[in-house]
Amino acid sequence: MSTAKLNPRSTFVAARLLLAAAVIVSASTARADVIYSIINYPLSQSDTIRPGTDTVSGTITTDGTLGVLSPTNLVAVTISYEWPGGGYTSSDYTENLVEGAVATPTALLLPAGATFNIVCSDVSLMYGDAWVYGQMVYQGCVWQDPSTDTLASSFFDAGGETAPGYIGANNPWVIATAVPEPGTLTLLVSALLGLVGAFCLRRRRAKA
Repeated sequence: MSTAKLNPRSTFVAARLLLAAAVIVSASTARADVIYSIINYPLSQSDTIRPGTDTVSGTITTDGTLGVLSPTNLVAVTISYEWPGGGYTSSDYTENLVEGAVATPTALLLPAGATFNIVCSDVSLMYGDAWVYGQMVYQGCVWQDPSTDTLASSFFDAGGETAPGYIGANNPWVIATAVPEPGTLTLLVSALLGLVGAFCLRRRRAKA
């Protein structure tokens, strides 16, 4: 009974093809929600009510749609807003106005003239085209008493400053960046380990 000796080169090529196929199948079959992390721009977030700087963080989850977004593409929003002496966090996603915002695999972008206005309970973050003077505006606020519209905090940036650290440093604006999914990272690590293993097998058999 004869035994066929494996060709090291063929084994290596097959391993690479199998790994490439796994990556392609995984990418094509899963259009999962995408979570974007809101970017904090301290230089653009000087509090207009009290001395100091406001801080924003949180996540914007979409249904995985890439390209120009509409309100129906938003799945969930969580906003944390801190100001000198206080803070507020909410995921009670109540209102939105999304016109012209663009989603990519790595970021949420806001081209000139687009609007991305999010309201979570008493927290409002607006990126977009202000209806005053037609200027680009990056704005955030928190209502201390919704019944009287008293503001606890507010910041406002017309987007004209383009130095690093300001939201206007990027064109289009980058308002959030994608959070890598654990499954994607696992797939990448597995693929790399597979390639290394196939390479080592090829070298070992070549020396035999």
